Amino acid sequence: GTMSSVSIDILNDRAQKHRDSFSTKETIEDKLRKNLDALIYRLFPEGPTRRGGNGLRFGSKGSLSVTISGDKTGTFYDFENGFGGGLIKLIERVNGVDNNDAIKWANQFLGEASTIDLPKSLHFRENVIQKSD
Repeated sequence: GTMSSVSIDILNDRAQKHRDSFSTKETIEDKLRKNLDALIYRLFPEGPTRRGGNGLRFGSKGSLSVTISGDKTGTFYDFENGFGGGLIKLIERVNGVDNNDAIKWANQFLGEASTIDLPKSLHFRENVIQKSD
């Protein structure tokens, strides 16, 4: 009896906490996605090594791919190291930081995002849209 109902409560509590932390992270991802051009410029000031399909390639071998249009917008894949993820994970990967620092960095970036002056060539998504017309 009593033991099992207590442990169920604990599990529910943990699940709720997990959902809460997930939802806050998700809204950061959403905001980062809305500021994708500025984010990419901030993370890769040297710009992409090449473009292809829905994505941009970065790094000397073009081994890091960031998707900037379509269903998977705001995800990346690191072909050299064989892993990928969302934008917080991309910040971790590029800045070499852990999740907490990546979120801090992201919040700071989002605070400045509207003031970042993008070179015209770096409005990636506008370029993508114009190309397909």
